[in-house]
Amino acid sequence: MTLAGGELLWFKNRRDLAPQVLGWSRMFLPSLCCKDTVDFMSSRRVLKVAEAIREVVSMAILVELRDPRIQHVTVTYVEVSGDLRHAKVHVSIMGDEKKEQLALHGLQSAIGFLQKKVGDRLDTRYIPRLKFVLDKGVKSSLAVARILEDVLPEDPEQETPSADASSSSLLGSDYEDSED
Repeated sequence: MTLAGGELLWFKNRRDLAPQVLGWSRMFLPSLCCKDTVDFMSSRRVLKVAEAIREVVSMAILVELRDPRIQHVTVTYVEVSGDLRHAKVHVSIMGDEKKEQLALHGLQSAIGFLQKKVGDRLDTRYIPRLKFVLDKGVKSSLAVARILEDVLPEDPEQETPSADASSSSLLGSDYEDSED
C-alpha cells in the first residue's frame, strides 16, 4: 500500500483506522513529510532576512552612527537563526587590537538603535536580536599573503625584463630592416 499525503489525511480523519495508522505513521511520517520544501522555503527566507539586516546595519553604521569609536567597520556577513530571533553580525574592523575592541564596544552600545532600524525594515513577528562578532577573515588572508610573499621565490617574469628588452630590440632591428 502506498501512502501519499492525501491518503494520510484520509486515515487521520477515520477514527476506526486511526490507532493502526497512527502507530505506523509515527515511525515513517518524518520521511513522508515534505521537509525539504519547508526547509528550502525557510532557508530562502532566512537568507533574504540576513541580506536585509546586512544592508540596514551597514548603511546605518556608514551614515547614521556618529560614535567616534565606530570607524573603519565593514559588515562582512550576517547569520540568522531559523526562527529569525537571533542574528550574528560579522564585522571586519581595520586597525590594531585596541581599535577593534573599541569599535566592538561602540557597536554594542548602539545595538538598540540598530535593532530599531532593522525592525523598521523587516516585516516579521519578532525583531532579530543582534550580536556583533569580530570577523578576522580579512586580516588572516592578508597575513597569509604576506607569508606567501616571504616564502615563495621571486617570479621568473620579474627577472627577465632585460631579456624582454633585448628581444624587443631584436624585433625592432628586424622591423627596421623590413622597412628598407
